[in-house]
Amino acid sequence: MGRYTILDDPAADAAVQEVLDRVCGDVIRLLGNELQAIVLIGGYGRGEGGAYRIGADYCLVNDLDLLAFTKSIFRAEREDKERLEHLVGEWLANGRGLKGIDVELTQLWRYLFFAPNTVGTYEIANGHQVIYGDLNFKKALPRLDPKRLPTYEGANYFRNRGSALLIPALYFLTNGLQDAGKRENFQIEVQKACQAMGDACLLMLGQYHFSYRERLQRFRQIKPEALGIPPSLFEKVTPLYEWGMIRKLSPSFEWPGDKQMVTKWFEVREVFGDFFLWYESERLGHRFKGWDEYANFVWQHGAGEPTSLRQRAALWSAFSFFRRKGRGSAPLSPIGRSRLCLAVMPLLLFSLKPDFTVESPPLAHAAKLMGQTVPGADLSVWKKVAETFLRTFYPTAVVTDALAPLHESAVSH
Repeated sequence: MGRYTILDDPAADAAVQEVLDRVCGDVIRLLGNELQAIVLIGGYGRGEGGAYRIGADYCLVNDLDLLAFTKSIFRAEREDKERLEHLVGEWLANGRGLKGIDVELTQLWRYLFFAPNTVGTYEIANGHQVIYGDLNFKKALPRLDPKRLPTYEGANYFRNRGSALLIPALYFLTNGLQDAGKRENFQIEVQKACQAMGDACLLMLGQYHFSYRERLQRFRQIKPEALGIPPSLFEKVTPLYEWGMIRKLSPSFEWPGDKQMVTKWFEVREVFGDFFLWYESERLGHRFKGWDEYANFVWQHGAGEPTSLRQRAALWSAFSFFRRKGRGSAPLSPIGRSRLCLAVMPLLLFSLKPDFTVESPPLAHAAKLMGQTVPGADLSVWKKVAETFLRTFYPTAVVTDALAPLHESAVSH
């Protein structure tokens, strides 16, 4: 096993190191003496990043995530962030296939005093590498018990992975599958949706682990009666989770044709939807009959967020109020944005039918929640609402690329 991937090949690590050297060099030059440390997180930080060989070279998969710690507590970061954003294009041009490179500017005190008990914090604490500077990051972080991770984190998985499933749909509705890079990202987003289901199972049982390999082994030991899940549903989830995890650890992109990819998307979406609704019914103690009822419940009553996150959101709202006093209404708090996203996403995702028609009521409901009205329900309207949703909640490199101008004709079906 290598330093950044599970591959026992120095060339794979060298491919990652080449990108890291370029990115870190630019960050060091930008921040100078103000830089305290650079920490690699995510799959590559845990030694489980994706890489596969094309000829004599390795191609990297998905994203590279780093934290850049600055020394000054009150450092003005806007200008630095803008400069880093300008560098992303140069990094990705030499990124050996990476879809995104994210460098988050932060300070250590934010983790010392404000680290919530979430999957993200837990994974960072147990799966990171300090690649520049002298920082005992793990010692600085509070001890997080994976057995006490809130089941709300499963809802976060569904929100993010379900939203990301909209991207492959936009690909096949606009002939984006003709592009090799988009075909690769199509599979990555479908894989992540499959992974979300099994990871939510582990969260529900208090058996979540930061390592992909350990999670896969633990999932294989789960009995459906331990979850209280219908065995027929669990039988559908199991092969999809295993497929997603194996492809994550050992990337392979071999789908033969557009129609097979579209068929796979609808198959995964169906199981994802059934499991999502079952999980949320169990977690929130309310038997939802459909997505309209779920969306209304989440928006009106909340998504069962942990107390710690609600407290953080209250502090953010108070700070935002005083900061913006006299300058109009403040934007939604992080909790409010999360609820809105969680309510709108399934209405959009499941209003698209396999015959490429659109259900009008859920699409209109999604648009209304976002403060819009829609003139009917066809593919052009669905795409417009989906694009608005993604631009609002996920303005990332992959989304920007997905929403770039494409051929307008839908894939033949």
